[in-house]
Amino acid sequence: MDEFSPQLYRKSIALIRNFDTGNMLRWLAVYQKKSRSLNFVNGDRLAGESFRESIMREVAWQLDVERNDFLTSKMAQLNLEFLETLPHTSMEIHYHVAFYNVEVYRPAVIEMIQNRTDLAWVTSEEICDGKTKLGASFDPTLAYLINRSSVIQHWESADSRRER
Repeated sequence: MDEFSPQLYRKSIALIRNFDTGNMLRWLAVYQKKSRSLNFVNGDRLAGESFRESIMREVAWQLDVERNDFLTSKMAQLNLEFLETLPHTSMEIHYHVAFYNVEVYRPAVIEMIQNRTDLAWVTSEEICDGKTKLGASFDPTLAYLINRSSVIQHWESADSRRER
């Protein structure tokens, strides 16, 4: 890229859902130590790799599970591509992201996730608001992409209570 080309943000993002939290939909968030924020499992799309392959690689690696411990949708839930300077950034970036539904279904894996301190099940409302009820912040780019795409709606978690 030359000095006038926008920076490229090309990632696949896992939408890992859990309905076994008191019949209330939750999404898996990962605490990122470096940025001190929550994010979703995501991965850069490498050369010669599809978005789906990159998210399968990253889910297995970041959750420390085998590929047969989860199912990844065959097609992206949503592809999003745009050129923009986000409110929390100072430069124009070319965004190209693909959101994939990922289902973790083995009880032992779900139990392992619940025992890890760097993973948390969060509500749709918390994601859309950009912070949890306990005050943990989400990565601002993730929150922006979720809200811009409407791939997650604040009302999707059964216990969301937002004034309309």
